[in-house]
Amino acid sequence: MIKSAKMKIVTIALILIAISGSGYFFSEMFGFANGVKQGTINHLIWRQDNTKIYYINLPADLDTTAFKATITLDPTRKIHKIKLPHGGTETNVLIYDSSYLGTIQRNTLPKINPLLKGDFTRDQEVLLDITTLTRGRYYVHYLSCNVGGIFPLTIN
Repeated sequence: MIKSAKMKIVTIALILIAISGSGYFFSEMFGFANGVKQGTINHLIWRQDNTKIYYINLPADLDTTAFKATITLDPTRKIHKIKLPHGGTETNVLIYDSSYLGTIQRNTLPKINPLLKGDFTRDQEVLLDITTLTRGRYYVHYLSCNVGGIFPLTIN
């Protein structure tokens, strides 16, 4: 009789631990924890939706097209994003086609629409989805408080 009472208590304790552990896991996964371990959750989401992130480390003196970036797309991934450093209170990233540099050198204040555009505040990661871009050469116009300039980006 005493053994069965102890077994009931142990069983109930194990069930309560399993329920509280599951509750914690789901609160973390669905963001109820108000940003705690948010990076881990984002990483899990990126792995789940088959995303590849390519980090482009910009030099502090970016102001010419001397800096060049090249990325090679991972053919096993469906979604491709580039991550750039955050440059201050606001960061704007515009991606243009390969004719952009020649156009701005020939014309004063040309009206050119970017292929992709991202506006990011201080609280946001500078992540731009480049999935729609085909392999080729592009120009990235990076504007922020601390760093800014235009650089060529080659996507292989």
